[in-house]
Amino acid sequence: MFLLCLGNSLATKEELAANGGYVLFPSNPTFESYNVVLSGGVVTRAAVVSVVITLVGTALSLLCTVALAYGLSRPGTVAGKPLLMIVLGTFLFTPGIIPNYPPPQLHRCGRGRRSDGGRRLRADRGWLHKLPNGTFTARP
Repeated sequence: MFLLCLGNSLATKEELAANGGYVLFPSNPTFESYNVVLSGGVVTRAAVVSVVITLVGTALSLLCTVALAYGLSRPGTVAGKPLLMIVLGTFLFTPGIIPNYPPPQLHRCGRGRRSDGGRRLRADRGWLHKLPNGTFTARP
């Protein structure tokens, strides 16, 4: 699949049209499609913004982490114990409720019809039970 994408990106428009839109090994490879995408400015600007945000965010995160670690390593730091408890609390309590929360199951509802003749869908409002392996199951 990767080779097909690469071959299509290196092929000319005429070669793609002649082969039905799929070229694995182009006869005359060209970087015309890359020039079109990168010369528009949108992709280049998005890449620059992503790199700048990553660099600034990493630098700020590193600065805050180093400052907090240095402050907590010194005895007699103002509010040292509460800060330490906050930091240790993040290790104990994971933020896993949002990524593990299942979407509501949709069931057919027999009460009422839509104008197009189809049945309405309703969200399951049953209880959610967490299984031992970390997954959830819905119970009506």
